[in-house]
Amino acid sequence: MNIDEVYKQFAGEVKELIPFDRIAVNVLGPEEDAITVAYVFGEDIGGRKKGEVISPAGTIMQELRRTRSGLCSSAQEIRRKFRRFSSCSTPCSPGF
Repeated sequence: MNIDEVYKQFAGEVKELIPFDRIAVNVLGPEEDAITVAYVFGEDIGGRKKGEVISPAGTIMQELRRTRSGLCSSAQEIRRKFRRFSSCSTPCSPGF
């Protein structure tokens, strides 16, 4: 099975449980210094399209790698917790 088909099926299943405008799969390897947008389902965000490569510097993903933890929260809660990360402003904005 094609990985894009797996991601598409995943996004469809999640959407049945949790309404969303956009879901993305970003890949950051343990030794890598770049985030690759592997899959996007939903609304476009500039600079965050499939295949784009983003520096993790100053991003929430950099903090998640540092703390070796996950994140599941509302956009409002993410903005409150991660104000210091400038990259969070667009992806975490309601209605984009």
